[in-house]
Order: sequence, then C-alpha cells, then structure tokens
Amino acid sequence: GKTTLDRPNDEAHGYAMILILDEVDTLVGSKVTEDLLKKLSSWAQDESKLLSLIGISNAVNNPKTTRLLEYGMGGDKLVFSRYRKDELVKITESKIGFSVVDKKALEFIAAKVAASSGDARRFLELVVLAIQSCRRKLPVKTTDSPLTKPVVTIREAMMAVRETNTKYKDIISSLTTIEKITLCTGVHLARKFGGKELTVTLLRNLVMECYGTESDDMSLEDFKGVLERLEDTGLFLIAGAKRKISSMGVMDLSRCPFKLDLQLEDVESAIEDTLLQQGFYQRMVDRVKSLTVKC
Repeated sequence: GKTTLDRPNDEAHGYAMILILDEVDTLVGSKVTEDLLKKLSSWAQDESKLLSLIGISNAVNNPKTTRLLEYGMGGDKLVFSRYRKDELVKITESKIGFSVVDKKALEFIAAKVAASSGDARRFLELVVLAIQSCRRKLPVKTTDSPLTKPVVTIREAMMAVRETNTKYKDIISSLTTIEKITLCTGVHLARKFGGKELTVTLLRNLVMECYGTESDDMSLEDFKGVLERLEDTGLFLIAGAKRKISSMGVMDLSRCPFKLDLQLEDVESAIEDTLLQQGFYQRMVDRVKSLTVKC
C-alpha cells in the first residue's frame, strides 16, 4: 500500500522501492492508466517517499513519450543506441553460430532491421520465420540428420522479410491516388532529409512539386485530411507532434515542425514492391532525389 513507501525516520533501516514500467508509452492514451502514471510520478517526486520510477520505451521523441514530460516523467533520460547490423549478427552467432542459418542470410536480415528500428526482437522474429520457411520445404530425413552446411539461405531470409510486408501491401493498394502520392513522396523525403524538421506546408509543397502540379491545387485542410488517413493506417508516422493530427487545427498544424518517422522499414519495402513498380511513382521518387530544399 501507499504507506509502505513512506520514508522511515531511521533511513539506515529503510529500503527503496524501484518500479520499472516496460513499454511505458503504451500507458498513455487511456484516462485510467494516465491517472495511474500521474499518481506514481507524484510519489516518485515526493521526498517523503522511497520510490524510484524507471520507464522503458522503444522511442524517446514520439507524441506519447513527450506527453510523459507533462507528468514529470522522462526528465532524466538514458538513451541506448539501436543495434547495428554487426551487433545483430553477433547475437545469433553466439547462440547458434552459422551451422543452420547461412551468414549471408543473417546479414541480409540484420541489414534490414538495422536500417529501420534496430530492434533485436524484430531481427529474431525474422530469423525464426526464415527457419520455419526452410523447415516446411526440407524432407524429413534432412531435418533428422546432422547438418554438413547451412540450410537456411538468403532466399529464405528474403521470403521472411517479404512475408511480413503483405499487410502493408494490402493497405497501400486500398489508398486513394493522392494518399499513395503523399506516402511515396513523404517516405523518400524522410530518407533524403534524415532527421531534419519539416512543416506540413513545406511537405505539401514538396508533394505537389513531386506530383508536378501547383501547391494551390490542394488546400491545407484537404492535405491535413490525407495525413490523418495515412496516420490512421500506421503507414505514415510523424515524430515530435504532441498530439494526433486529427486533433490539431489547420493553422497550428501548418506551423508545427515535425520529423517523418522512418521506423517502419517494412513500409518502404512494401512501397518498392507495389508503387515503385509503376513508372509514374518511380518518376516521383526521382524528383525527390533531385530536390534541393533548405529545411
């Protein structure tokens, strides 16, 4: 109970409680869990209590983690860099070596994950999918016999990556033309400008330029609606915004600086397998690459 957190008069006989909240940003968005976070934060900041609060999140600058600052959480941050390709490969090498999964297959998967989230769990999930894909094709006598060489090759690795792209391909195919244009342009703009901040006005102008038309052909209100729908699909994420696009006014949104979130490497891969198979969208990407814009 609450009283067990009280600091004793004789601190030598006291103890501190350390509470670790994993995926703490997922607790933002519900009144019940947000009220709990506020209460825990107030206890942790109360000098009469012996409570230390540690929150763990995969992101540090998304709207939900930014919201935690309002509760007095997140002031002291320790940011761990995401896993690099060679580090991800070493994880599996230390456990299973290269006797089952070919080194090139592991490097292919690791490169994909390192270029996006750098999440070790995502890497291991894809390795497991590649192994399962291989097992389904191997004859029983092969799986029961000692291996003389790796049986999971880069082919299975590529199949595992593409298998996870199916849901994104289905979503992309259901988008309207202007949503596809915005998604395709936005993702490649994010690649081009890296961590630089943009505004919605600038993004709209660039989308229209890549489309080959004037920015006045689409109002900010209409463009805001396009971004809302893309955000709802999970294909298009905006980092740094304090709330969802739908809750922001047009004028506020037009001036609000943000970064295009490139965590979803699978989305870019799905775009390559769908939209970029068409010359129209490929020419748009070429326009993005040729742009010289001061952000």
